[in-house]
Amino acid sequence: MKQKLKFSAAIIIALFTLSNCSFPGKNSGWSQFRGPLNDMTATGTNLPTEWNDSLNVKWTHELTGAGWS
Repeated sequence: MKQKLKFSAAIIIALFTLSNCSFPGKNSGWSQFRGPLNDMTATGTNLPTEWNDSLNVKWTHELTGAGWS
């Protein structure tokens, strides 16, 4: 009986996990940290190759605490 319950719980957890996975579509944008295909590539044209505090910056926002980069 316990084995059947553990198996059922494992199946439910697996189904829940798989149902919450998102797969990138053709036009999914940049929805993940490393891009839609998670390969850190951008296929756009006329992309900036250099930037600083004001050059090629569209917007900024002050952060409290530690940042990511």
